[in-house]
Amino acid sequence: MGLSRLMQEMTRTRIWVGAAVLAVSMPTLLAQGSASADGAMTARRITQLYHAYYAFGVADYCGLITWEVNDGYERRIRYLLLTADIDKETERWIRISGSVEADYQFDNHGLGGFRGWCARDGQQAVREFLGFRAGQLANSAD
Repeated sequence: MGLSRLMQEMTRTRIWVGAAVLAVSMPTLLAQGSASADGAMTARRITQLYHAYYAFGVADYCGLITWEVNDGYERRIRYLLLTADIDKETERWIRISGSVEADYQFDNHGLGGFRGWCARDGQQAVREFLGFRAGQLANSAD
């Protein structure tokens, strides 16, 4: 196995470990919410929040943040927080975790290796935020 392939496998493992830690932490995070919360929806929102914070970190490291991307990110976060029954401390923990993962991934790709990461994950993040923004703008025009 070449060094490049080994690094890709290590990156995948790191992301899956992060997701596993989030999944193991989920019962504790959900227990902090109110008794009327829809646990399945909140669990999904926690995962989506983590991904949004991670994706914004990636787009930021890659220099892909524009006014429109930032607006899509803010709209996405606002929507997720309004539809999840989580407290401020849980949201803070998710935000920090997603940001730390983006930082780790940037460092993990090394000098020049981040170009492929930006072309793949960075551009995907931009598409997601712009797509969400477009969807909300289209719905508000109706």
